[in-house]
Amino acid sequence: MVVLLPYPDNLTYPEMCEKNGEIFKYADDIREYVNRVCKGPWESGAEDVLQAGLRVRLGDKRDLFMLKLKYGIN
Repeated sequence: MVVLLPYPDNLTYPEMCEKNGEIFKYADDIREYVNRVCKGPWESGAEDVLQAGLRVRLGDKRDLFMLKLKYGIN
């Protein structure tokens, strides 16, 4: 299952052009949270830093519950 987790304050990648390094810090923060709460396998790499958020591949749909709580995804 693939989910898109938004960046804080609904930032998008083009809006960050003068502060490009920050978008990768946000992506690292999201990955850290996913690693902390997900029990099943998951994956997200540098190619998953997208315009609207970070793409994460989940191997267990039970992990989706915690991500929905924090990020409000569908």
